[in-house]
Amino acid sequence: MQKVCGKNLTLPKFITEAKDYVESQENQLKMAIVQEGNYRFKGEYQHLEVPMQTWATWTSEQRKRHIAKVNRCKVQQKEIVNVVAEKNQNICISQPAESCTFSDVPASVLTDMWSKAGDILLIEHAVCKVPGQQDSRRVTSMSNSKTSHYVEYTRKSGRVSCDCYMYKLYKICQHAVAGAEDIGVLNLFITWRNRNKNNFTLTAAVNSTLPSTAGKKPTDKSTWKRHKTSNATATVTTVDGIVLDQSAESNYIFRFLRNTRIMVCYGCGKKFRQNIMEVPEEPQDIVIARKEFRQYVNEAGLLKMSFKKEFVHYHTKKRCVLHKDPSFEPQSIVISTDIRSLLQESHKTLIKHELGISL
Repeated sequence: MQKVCGKNLTLPKFITEAKDYVESQENQLKMAIVQEGNYRFKGEYQHLEVPMQTWATWTSEQRKRHIAKVNRCKVQQKEIVNVVAEKNQNICISQPAESCTFSDVPASVLTDMWSKAGDILLIEHAVCKVPGQQDSRRVTSMSNSKTSHYVEYTRKSGRVSCDCYMYKLYKICQHAVAGAEDIGVLNLFITWRNRNKNNFTLTAAVNSTLPSTAGKKPTDKSTWKRHKTSNATATVTTVDGIVLDQSAESNYIFRFLRNTRIMVCYGCGKKFRQNIMEVPEEPQDIVIARKEFRQYVNEAGLLKMSFKKEFVHYHTKKRCVLHKDPSFEPQSIVISTDIRSLLQESHKTLIKHELGISL
């Protein structure tokens, strides 16, 4: 949340940023309904999908009713458990998850740990010995193959420890299980864990991810002044020389392409122009814009999402925005007095034809 919302925020500002991020996740579900974005419904739930052409003709009330229907749909838990069980049949771990008799870790979490530990053990060199340390292992992270976790076995107690976040919460994790299995002490580790109940608290969960200096007053006076200044929340923001109310940053607005580096439509992926020096003729020199958590493909070819909201831009066409925001309604576009004064008749005609807005 710190990466998403930023640091040194006032409580109201943090709540606003967190709310926006939650809404961006909810939007992923809406995109899946119209078969856009990164996710798709499984076969047995594909009846919930709606073609984009149909969705575009629905009223706001019809869309809300369908989204509510999707949210009420229950996942078949029995089927998911069977899939996990079938997967675990191919995993050779000396001790089953059922041998863990402690009740402070949900059974579903333990099952998932054993499944992931089995996956790790099936990968060549995913668990490696640490030179000069007989009872230590380096275990590859399944979420990021470029990183690894340090797993250490303590002979005196039978404890196996790991430096990952999950271990801090539960005193057990997939890395510790995989490392213990490789060392040959999984039974001793489970015996130790059964004796040591985890006093899990929400505070511990939060504190485990905080930096060591969190909550401390800065000792340097200049640092204190800088932080104090950063806490001040601006009430206005300026875009292309036009002053906007910051409370309206989550709204859609119009922007002109001149004096900008805007190149590609975030919705359809097509270019607005061939180079930044070119300015399209009226009325194609105006675009729809909004600050969103922008999705992009990194150098490794993986799809990522920006930590902070950034401006994204769309053709002045309803279907382009619907590709990313199925709940988009043209009437939600905020048109400032400054922008309205710059619109020519050709712009108003385009907006009327594509968005159904009369100016």
